[in-house]
Amino acid sequence: FSHVMHIGSTVSGKIRPECDALDAVASILPAGTLSGAPKIRACQLINDLEGNKRGIYGGAIGYLDFSGNLDTCIGIR
Repeated sequence: FSHVMHIGSTVSGKIRPECDALDAVASILPAGTLSGAPKIRACQLINDLEGNKRGIYGGAIGYLDFSGNLDTCIGIR
């Protein structure tokens, strides 16, 4: 590619009282930028339709502390 673009975003919000930080993590994974499609059902369809597994392309790095703070980023090869 002649040009590479990098975009960074900061997203913040509040979790509903009946949810916790682990619910928040589960709701954002898998990341669409890594799977080529958003969320769990799309990845299930990919698995059913494609003949070969896609393999590892990237991953998430982050932390979840005891106060419920969560900070993540995506590493892509």
